[in-house]
Amino acid sequence: MKEMMERLRENGRRMPILAMLAGLCLLGGVAYGGLITTGGVYGDDPNVLYAYHRLGNGGFDAFYGWARPFSTWVHKLVIPLTGIDMGRINTVTIAFRVVSCWMLYLLVREMGEEAQETAWMAAVIALVYPGFGQQAQAVQFLLHFSVLTLVLFSLWAMARAVKAEERQARSAWMGAAILSACGQVSIEYFIGLELARPVLLAMMLQEREGKSLKGWRFWRYYAPFAVLLTGYLVWRVALFKPAYPQITILEELRIAPWETMGEVLARAGKDLVTVMAGAWEQMARVLGGTPISGWVLASGATGTVLALAGAMISEKEKADLGGEGMKRLFIVGGSTLVLGGVPLWASGTPLSVTHPWNRTTLCFLTGVSMVSAGALMLLARNLRRVLLAMLAGMAVVFQRQAGADYAREWVLVQDLFTQLTQQAPQLKEDTLVLYDDFPLRYYSANNLNALLNWTYDPERGAGDEKYKMFEIDERLGGALPALEPGAAVRHDSFRGSTSQAVVIALDENGKLMILDSEMTYMGPLAGRTQEAAHLSVPGDVIIFGENQAQFPEALSR
Repeated sequence: MKEMMERLRENGRRMPILAMLAGLCLLGGVAYGGLITTGGVYGDDPNVLYAYHRLGNGGFDAFYGWARPFSTWVHKLVIPLTGIDMGRINTVTIAFRVVSCWMLYLLVREMGEEAQETAWMAAVIALVYPGFGQQAQAVQFLLHFSVLTLVLFSLWAMARAVKAEERQARSAWMGAAILSACGQVSIEYFIGLELARPVLLAMMLQEREGKSLKGWRFWRYYAPFAVLLTGYLVWRVALFKPAYPQITILEELRIAPWETMGEVLARAGKDLVTVMAGAWEQMARVLGGTPISGWVLASGATGTVLALAGAMISEKEKADLGGEGMKRLFIVGGSTLVLGGVPLWASGTPLSVTHPWNRTTLCFLTGVSMVSAGALMLLARNLRRVLLAMLAGMAVVFQRQAGADYAREWVLVQDLFTQLTQQAPQLKEDTLVLYDDFPLRYYSANNLNALLNWTYDPERGAGDEKYKMFEIDERLGGALPALEPGAAVRHDSFRGSTSQAVVIALDENGKLMILDSEMTYMGPLAGRTQEAAHLSVPGDVIIFGENQAQFPEALSR
């Protein structure tokens, strides 16, 4: 073992940057590789892929464009290459996450010549951070991790430009930094990193020029980024006003400025505690109820060893940040952490460490990782390495557990539609399918609706929606006016009626039942299913004698 670690350390000294990338790839593979083999389509991903199946690249604009018109570039680049193959799409999304963490590693290294171990710790925390548990939604978060990669690369390239001695190299690094900074317009999640850019720049310039730093030198570097940021904010706040996420804080400040500021500060404190401590507390709680098994022990041990090996191959004489380097790390990391919440607090978007709002913890991911790495570096060498290894090992198990939970639901959804097509080989156009309280956590009715239409109308193209699936409790009183026959149902391009509906339910054994208004059900029916049973007219809407509808083959691989 000692010989192996010495060999790893020697290789790390020769090629530390590539060695760390390899380590992150292995760690990412252990934590998320199961998603590549199990596949599965979750959250909004069925809607996105069905839109692409129908409309090609135009489907991405149709689904995402109303809220984030510049967000579809990565889907238009990647999905035509991978096809609708969740194994391949998951591979690309995981790769972007790994590379974004590598970019964070490179960035932290620039904060001091002795920052290699600190940088590794920050990258490991970012890669397996338990506050975010939606890696399985690969299509949706393909955008987030590609943009995070670009933004972190931009910050790193800017730091390299500041340190470059030759003018030509400085110009090349600055050009790369400015170009990749344009990725910010794709999604507002990482605007906090852009807001923290001047802090990083000032610290890097001060390191190079000391107290002689002049204001014009700062603006020579920062001016292009200031123009980009100002242009984006003007466009996003004043010109482009999507229904979601709306910037609400300006109106709230106008009506009640002091009360609003108090609420924002209170929420900010709560959110910061949640992302820094709540995520790890949740991890410990979930793992406390996880049965010990072979895969749990193997994944946890592998994650522990990889995290520890990465820390140990750091050069001993360059393992610790000096005083100034630690100061830079905490100032830049703290700024990134606090400013990461700006898009959430400006729009009132929720945050939690549980589904579905754990996705917004990504806004804080960089700051959490940098500050946490800095805190670990304050501990004795052996203690911090053991603590990092333990946390990484547990976080790997947590992420694998999250992926397994998603996979279990995917099996249930596939089985549900298999049973549905067996009992209803075809459905009459404009049929409304109602259900309530299915045991599904990662699917809303909107997601199942896409799968319903993809199953019964795979070649719709740009035409109107022929079928609609509603969760009764979610839609009752809105798109579903009432549980009465003859009520018109209008939702998106669907036009139907409660007089042309089927109600489905699961029995106590999980078997699908298509209810019939002419039959009485003595057993318990979930939620409002019993109230809606009188609307179900399967004899009027189910068509037999034709080819049986098939669950999308592309999603069954």
